[in-house]
Amino acid sequence: MTETRPENRNRPLAGGGSPESRFRLIVLGAAMLIVGALAGLFLRVGALERNATPAVLEARALQLVDAMGRPRVQLSAGGEGEPAFMNLLDAAGASRVNASVSDNGDAALSLLNGAGAAQLVMTSRGDGAAALIVADKSGVERWRLDITATGEAMLIHNDLTEGMLVAPEIIAEDAL
Repeated sequence: MTETRPENRNRPLAGGGSPESRFRLIVLGAAMLIVGALAGLFLRVGALERNATPAVLEARALQLVDAMGRPRVQLSAGGEGEPAFMNLLDAAGASRVNASVSDNGDAALSLLNGAGAAQLVMTSRGDGAAALIVADKSGVERWRLDITATGEAMLIHNDLTEGMLVAPEIIAEDAL
């Protein structure tokens, strides 16, 4: 190890400045690098926290839009006497799928055509009854299958010429 002789301690080095001032400069530069690295790390962590996805998003209603800003999905938690619902819209803004659940447990799912007519509707009531409805393009009910809360089934067909034809027999399990 080389020793600095007392007469050389305050003597300027080739690059200028004394060895003590050069040491101070190196320590100051290292400290600035450490502080800068820490500041960058904290800024990066802060940016990540701002962009982090929350575990739960709470709202009473939500509307999602496509890249053009058009509403495509509408969600509502409902309220006093109003059902919670989901509405899916096509690019033209027409409602195409509706799903809802009321406070009493009744649920419904409707598929609509571009004109807004429901062509397929499924319902399930809180008491256990259910229905499946198939309609034509204008929304006129053509087929309906009802299941009561006690399990009785009724199939109804509207052939538009003879009117409603009802088959009230219980549908046998082996017929399915």
